[in-house]
Amino acid sequence: GELEMLMCRAFKELSNKKIPAERFPRIPYREAIEKYGTDKPDLRYGLEMADLTAVFGESQLKVLAERGHDPVACENAEQAMRAGRQEFFPLIVLDLLLPGTSGLEFCRWLRAQPQGDLPYLLVETVKNQPEDLAEVLQAGANDYLAKPYDLALLRVRLSVAARQVAGIAARAARGKESIMLLEELRHQQQ
Repeated sequence: GELEMLMCRAFKELSNKKIPAERFPRIPYREAIEKYGTDKPDLRYGLEMADLTAVFGESQLKVLAERGHDPVACENAEQAMRAGRQEFFPLIVLDLLLPGTSGLEFCRWLRAQPQGDLPYLLVETVKNQPEDLAEVLQAGANDYLAKPYDLALLRVRLSVAARQVAGIAARAARGKESIMLLEELRHQQQ
């Protein structure tokens, strides 16, 4: 209030800049993060973030394919949940700011599923504060990658993930074998 009026009066008296309003524009936090990538955007320039997922997602998918993965791209968390119910994915690379259900909610949903502790979950996001990292890890992510990032950094993170994924795939296979053995034993006992 008062600070805004003081600033406007100072600009009017000390410069030839036109101040469009006595109050500074206010926008909700989530809108600021989604549109501008920060909670303190400089609205003087009208520069907004654009979703370049399709453009950069292709290069990310190429990196995954180069490493022997068969990537499945999902537009949102709901689509990823449907895919996850139909097929086991040992590695999941997830953007935190998804349309609809958030990436954090997807992490929590995944970890609550039977064998939901098995997939290696690498979360990428424009949110890069220590509290963001803590929130992502508490939701169940194994690793965190702040955007923008170089594809070389993604490759390094995927190398770390590869060691974990190999162990995850082996545990998942043993789990399926155990279930099949238990079912076979039940049939034999009947």
